[in-house]
Amino acid sequence: MNVQTVHCRKLAAVRREVVPGTVGSAWGPALGKVWEFISSEPGLRTDGHNIFLYHHPQQPGAPMNEAHNAIGKWMAANRRESAGHSWEIYGDPTPDPADTQTTVVYLLN
Repeated sequence: MNVQTVHCRKLAAVRREVVPGTVGSAWGPALGKVWEFISSEPGLRTDGHNIFLYHHPQQPGAPMNEAHNAIGKWMAANRRESAGHSWEIYGDPTPDPADTQTTVVYLLN
């Protein structure tokens, strides 16, 4: 894990509010709308990666996966706090989905 300062970037996005654990059923239709918009607007880049921005629930113990739990432990050990948002950047698809690189990023206070 490392801490970096990142610059703003423009995203084409669709907002969806889903219960933790149900993201899998919401992402396909949302991505379809984003890519439909991007491909209909001349001059927009069409070679980017899919990014999911998450607003974290306030209640402790909300369901999260292994990577998010590890980041939570790292933040506690390093006296850092989440600003309540994270995003995942999904790399290029591979024949085995388990090999597709995913970068998990947390906005820190």
